[in-house]
Amino acid sequence: MAHQFHVYLETEAAAQRAEEQLKALTVNGRQAMAVIRTGLQIFSGCHVYDTLPTTQMLLGEGGKSGKFFDFFYKIEGLKSGMHHPDGMLWIRQPARKHSHHEEKVPLAAVAPTLLDLLGIEKPASMKEQSVFQASDRVAQPV
Repeated sequence: MAHQFHVYLETEAAAQRAEEQLKALTVNGRQAMAVIRTGLQIFSGCHVYDTLPTTQMLLGEGGKSGKFFDFFYKIEGLKSGMHHPDGMLWIRQPARKHSHHEEKVPLAAVAPTLLDLLGIEKPASMKEQSVFQASDRVAQPV
């Protein structure tokens, strides 16, 4: 599993608390998240590279727990080291409806896709279409 992100916080106290909470997450007794904090910014990512059962629990501070796959999901396809050789595009919507695109998604389609999801019309300068609008890349539900 590989999932990385940046978090920007408003105060030193909030950044320190977020760092502590992320570092407290464990899977099978091991730290689940890699965490680097620089001032108010945190760079973090899933530090779990094992194949896990769908019932696997993620434990946090004070014994709080949740199913690992309620927070992370398995990508389809071969991985090479920590990165897929072709790259990957993951979008998780609040409804958690998954779709799989058989065709590769061009990098130029990422911004139009995000704007489409937000209900914002793309500028004329963007020539590529959203993956949800391109007729040759229709999403297949999974």
